[in-house]
Amino acid sequence: MAARRNQFPNTGNVEEFRCGRQPGSRCVVRSIENDQFVFYELDPRLGKGRELARTGLSPSITGDWELWPDGLFIAIPNHDPQNAKIRVISLDATEPDRAERVVTPDGMRNLMGVAWGAGGEWYVTEKKPLEVALFYVDREGHSWELLTSPTTLFAVPSLNGLKIAFPQNITSSNVWLINGF
Repeated sequence: MAARRNQFPNTGNVEEFRCGRQPGSRCVVRSIENDQFVFYELDPRLGKGRELARTGLSPSITGDWELWPDGLFIAIPNHDPQNAKIRVISLDATEPDRAERVVTPDGMRNLMGVAWGAGGEWYVTEKKPLEVALFYVDREGHSWELLTSPTTLFAVPSLNGLKIAFPQNITSSNVWLINGF
């Protein structure tokens, strides 16, 4: 019997889920309801739990949002080619005015995805006309370009936040073997 994709007990179909990288952090599932992103706690055995946050629906790409390593915040990039923004949504906000804030990365335009660093900064992917660029963006929106690629590019931070892994498409290479060395 074939397994059903994207089915969890008590959840029905879900768009995506993420789990915090730190021990003991929560897992969160994102669904779309009434033109909003809705985030719920996700228990691997019991399924969808209590609602954590709601925010306005925006264009999205599979895999574009990220859960902070301790599971307290969500980061969602917009996909506006003229006006780049990262929405930061608190999953434990008790006051409505503290539930969401917006960070505008310096000099960036067409965001594709975000990954949290260990200190609350992001590794952000930007689609440019002929390439994709990976940036480091701090909490105030200051950005530094790290590298570019002609194809897909994203960052996967290590658990301690000191290193990142990323795909790199190399179209040609060469290996030399020299005797005696």
